[in-house]
Amino acid sequence: MEQTLVYLTLIGIVLLIGLIMSIIAKMLKVSNVLFLIISGIILGRLNARSGNIFSFDTSFLIGISLLALVMIVFDGSSRFKWKEFDTLSLKVLKLIIIFLALNMVFLSIVTYYVMGLDSIILAVIFAVVMSGTDPATVMALFKTRVNKIVEILKMEAILNTALVILIPFIIIDSLAMEKNIISGFIGYGMPFLQQIATGIGTGVVLGVIVFKLMKKFYSEELSPLAIAATAILGYILAENMGGNGVLAVTTLGVMFGNMYLKEKGSLKEFSLIFSNALEIFVFILVGFIIHVSFSIEFILKSLVIFGALLIIRYAAILISFKKDSKITLKNKAFMTLNAPKGIAVAVLALTFSIRNIPGMLPVLDLIIMIMIYSIILSTIVGKLSKYFIDIYIEKENEKCLVK
Repeated sequence: MEQTLVYLTLIGIVLLIGLIMSIIAKMLKVSNVLFLIISGIILGRLNARSGNIFSFDTSFLIGISLLALVMIVFDGSSRFKWKEFDTLSLKVLKLIIIFLALNMVFLSIVTYYVMGLDSIILAVIFAVVMSGTDPATVMALFKTRVNKIVEILKMEAILNTALVILIPFIIIDSLAMEKNIISGFIGYGMPFLQQIATGIGTGVVLGVIVFKLMKKFYSEELSPLAIAATAILGYILAENMGGNGVLAVTTLGVMFGNMYLKEKGSLKEFSLIFSNALEIFVFILVGFIIHVSFSIEFILKSLVIFGALLIIRYAAILISFKKDSKITLKNKAFMTLNAPKGIAVAVLALTFSIRNIPGMLPVLDLIIMIMIYSIILSTIVGKLSKYFIDIYIEKENEKCLVK
């Protein structure tokens, strides 16, 4: 009973700090992510100096990270709408694929040599994670602003979330099959494909059963809980059957986003509230658990890698929109500098830290630093957006051009 009260106290303190930081961020009209991570880092430092005042059990952390992973993947994939998939969406999808491919080739090589990592696979995982952008941060910066460039950034952030989470887990699962990733893919091709098929199949079967039942029976009190339970159950079932749980949840999210359900807005609102509480907890825990080195050498190395990331992103944008004459060089520079890392990256960092993957520690430190850099940069550029793009501010049903 005493241990239970201790955990409840710690959870209450973390959520209270997160709430205060979120209120401050809202007053300043910026994303709360940076405030939450820094709060976690400060708590972690205080904890180390005063002898582990805050202490979380590993199984508790695993549970929280998996719950956050499931809800974030579901929320992100549910935003994908087939009927809204137009020419602009195809261009954004092209940007996501090119940016991901360039990162996997070039950023992984830069990271491997600059950081002196034990394995190139760790650098590839880092490169994939860095391909993601955060929908919440982008939307916080441009909440009431309308512009083609802003829409591209929002769409990119929504579409890349599930992909950026899915690929690292596929790589790690393949590593679990075989230490050599190449022979792992060749020698274990069937188990690998089985993972994907089982994951998608589990999501489809569960989604058809649950969502069809929800079409007929809707309860204001129970239906939102059924959504959360379905996402968690999909992950558990897929993993227990040898499939990919993240892929199962992604499939469920896409089905939910594209299927007609009564009061879908209310269901999404509940999912969002649940996800927001988890986000606060995860961001603070990431800063708390991962003890980032702030040595001059590490900061310089991380800045070099962040610079390489920006150059690669600019190249990806140039390639993706080379035929679009309406997007100017200023617009492309704006998109390059607006690639904030958020909850998907934080959940992956927390999950990797708990899994104790050999040689992963410098990568985790680097992930946190790049998150901080990207959020600071995107916030500054967001405030100066009128110098890069024409912005329309929505006021009720009117639009006002601000130059």
